[in-house]
Amino acid sequence: MADEHLLSTRQQQLVLAVVEALNHGAGDLHARVRATVTPRPEPTDIDAVRRIVALDWVGYTPGEKPAVILARLLDRIEEITDSAT
Repeated sequence: MADEHLLSTRQQQLVLAVVEALNHGAGDLHARVRATVTPRPEPTDIDAVRRIVALDWVGYTPGEKPAVILARLLDRIEEITDSAT
């Protein structure tokens, strides 16, 4: 189980919101995310999370639960940080 402190609470909220917005497809990703996360994230932060979620090793599939994607990210970050120490 990954250490939830590898990403701040705000970063985790942003990942969850971006995945949720991606799961709902059509519409403005920035508007959807900014409507659910306070304080409102910058568009560049939303874009960065979208690019991370799109990475092959994340393995995001539309419709996948946001918490599953977040757990996968945390696991991978933990693997990387453990191997670096």
